[in-house]
Amino acid sequence: MKFNRSIISIIILMGLSGTFAQVSGQNVPLKKLQTISLQGIKNVTIDRLGNIYAQLENQTISKYDTEGNWMASFSNLERIEISNVEPWNPLSVFVYSSAAQEIELLDPSLVRQQRIAVDQSLAIEPTMACPGINNTYWLLDKSDLSLKKIDLKNSGVIVQIDLNKITHPVQPNYVALREYQNMIFLVDQTTGVEIYSIVGKRIHKIEAAGLSYIGFLGQELYYLQGGNLRFYDLYTEETHQLPVGNSKQALATDERLI
Repeated sequence: MKFNRSIISIIILMGLSGTFAQVSGQNVPLKKLQTISLQGIKNVTIDRLGNIYAQLENQTISKYDTEGNWMASFSNLERIEISNVEPWNPLSVFVYSSAAQEIELLDPSLVRQQRIAVDQSLAIEPTMACPGINNTYWLLDKSDLSLKKIDLKNSGVIVQIDLNKITHPVQPNYVALREYQNMIFLVDQTTGVEIYSIVGKRIHKIEAAGLSYIGFLGQELYYLQGGNLRFYDLYTEETHQLPVGNSKQALATDERLI
C-alpha cells in the first residue's frame, strides 16, 4: 500500500472513552492525545502492544509507543526497498522486500538481527510475504498465482494454495497478506478480503472493493471504507462500524485510534 503524498504527513493518536468493545456501534467521543508529523508516510501499522510503526518513503521505519513518543528507528542505510512491515510480534519485527526477495527480522529496538534470502526454488516471483506461526512464512508467488507456506529451516514448501482454482469475477489485484488466528487473509483491491484456513480452504469473502490494508482487534478484522472503520467478527460474522472522517488509514487498539 502506498500513499502518494510527497509533503508532510501526520499520524493523529486519539484516546477512546472506554474500549472498542464497550462503544461498539456508538458515536464515541475521542480525545486527541498526540500528533506525529513525518515526511512522506508510506504505511502505518501496529504491534499487539499498540506500538506504532511508520514506514516512510525513504525506506526507513520509525517506532512510537502507545502515547506517540518516539522509541526507535530502522535507518536501512542500504535503502533496500521495503514492501511490507509486520510487527505483530514486537520481539521479532518482520520486514520484506519484494525487489530484493529478502526477509529481514528486527529486534524491539529495530536493530537488524537476521537477513533471509527467499530461494527461487521456493517461489519464483514472491511479490508479498508475511510471517506465520512457528518460524514459518507465507509467500504470494505471482508466477503461478499461488500462496505458499514455507519452512526455511527445512527449505521446503509445506502448504500451497492454488489461487487460480478460485473463481474471480475480475482479475485479482492482491495488495496485502496476513496470517491471524490460524487464518490467512488476502486483500484483493478489486473486490475485497479473501479468508482461507491454514490448510488452504477458502472460508469467506468480504466484499469491499478499493481496500489497501486490514487490521485486527481481538477476534475482529477491520478496514477503512467510506469514512468508517468497519469491524467484522471472524467467528460470528457480526459487524459494526466507527466513523473516522476523512482519513487515509485508521488503526485500532483497545483504547486508541490511530
